[in-house]
Amino acid sequence: MNILEYENYQEKISHGNPLFPYITYLCSIPLDFSYVPIHWHDEMEIIYIKKGHGIITVDFTQYQVSAGTLALIIPGQLHSIEQYENESMEYENIIFHPQILLSKQTAIPYGTPPKRWKNNGIPSLQGGGCLPFPERYRPTSMLSLYGSFANSSLFPKG
Repeated sequence: MNILEYENYQEKISHGNPLFPYITYLCSIPLDFSYVPIHWHDEMEIIYIKKGHGIITVDFTQYQVSAGTLALIIPGQLHSIEQYENESMEYENIIFHPQILLSKQTAIPYGTPPKRWKNNGIPSLQGGGCLPFPERYRPTSMLSLYGSFANSSLFPKG
């Protein structure tokens, strides 16, 4: 795919607002819509599969996903979400601009294209894709996901 074709897939939807570029969505395929077409955006996206089965495609690689799968989509990655055979899938999205993870001393302007980040000394993630969420930490919602981590042995108390 050349750069002109790639640019045609950019999602133009604003996620959150310029002061706090963060939003969550609860979605169901095919109840809410039949699929999410291939697209990319400057934000990071975390997709947590709550129920059912589906397919998430990341940079032309298809992943069969099911309840407990966590997918990380990094800025600029082409991705889509669709139904697997006749099954339904319920999932939650967290979409945010990576700038909200940075301190004010290292912050880069909102909307800075991902290709510039490497030159600014910002660490970059390699890849993205899908992975199963460990059964012992599997939440029932994104809200309980935060609690699962905070209360797990990954973060010892005291």
